[in-house]
Parts: sequence; C-alpha cells; structure tokens
Amino acid sequence: MTVIRSAPISGSAIFCDDIRHEVHGKYTLVGVYGSDLILFSPPPVNLAKLCLSITYSERKKSKDEVSATERLDLCIYLPGDDNKPSIRSPVPDELVKGLDAQTFPESDVDEFTDYRATLVMHFQISPFPITREGVVKVRMMRGEDELRMGTLRVRTASPPVS
Repeated sequence: MTVIRSAPISGSAIFCDDIRHEVHGKYTLVGVYGSDLILFSPPPVNLAKLCLSITYSERKKSKDEVSATERLDLCIYLPGDDNKPSIRSPVPDELVKGLDAQTFPESDVDEFTDYRATLVMHFQISPFPITREGVVKVRMMRGEDELRMGTLRVRTASPPVS
C-alpha cells in the first residue's frame, strides 16, 4: 500500500449566507454557495452579508512538535481587486499560538498518522458590496508564503422563469 501524505499546510474556505453558533462548539452554515454566487440583477449590488468558514491546518512531524508559524494574515480579494486585498486581517496571536498547544494522545501514534494542528475561524463581511462580476479569493499569508484557501465566482444570470 502506498501512503499519500497530506500537504504540510492546507486550508479551505466555505462561503455562505450565515453562520449560526450552537452549544458545545457546534455551528451551522446556512445558505452554502457552490462555485458561484449568482446575481439576478447587474452590479453594483449590496448583499446584507457574506460569511466565510475558514479552516487552516498544519501538519506536525510528531505529536509534540512546535510549529514555526509566527504570523498569519487572512486576505480577501473582492471582484476588481488587483494585487491588493480589500480585506487584510491578522489572525489573533492567541489563535496562532493555539496551533502549538494542540497535542495528541500517545495511543494515536502509528506510522500512518499525520498529526494536524487545525484552526477554524468564522468571518463576516457586512454589508457585502459587489461592484462587478469576478472572483472573491481567500488567501492565508504565512509569513511571505501564500496559501490559496478558496474562490467564489460572482456572476449574473437571468432570473428563473416560473
């Protein structure tokens, strides 16, 4: 059997209309978008909000390894942004340090286990201005390295005929 290891650093962004937090750390994503956010009237348009559930993960070589991550910045590019994101937000230090605090039970140790320190963040843009069609891009900057977390295409379409 060939073991295919996970990437050393990975992440994803899920785009949705709302995120509802429940008891015991659970949450519900409401109105999850697939690959497209479809507008039925041409831009400019202001949506009430756009929410993102962002997961960032680092592989650890051992259950006790301390990460070298010193700084993470979340960058969100809106349609029409060129090389500068509309939103750049540092991930709070206590969350970054929490990656190192994650430990794994000794009973989970085997040659096939990838230890991953994971961080889940929820982000809301409200109101969410759309000035043109294009792509919403989410990136995580880890020092000088850019991790592509996700994209959402914004496009217009004719309303469905009933």
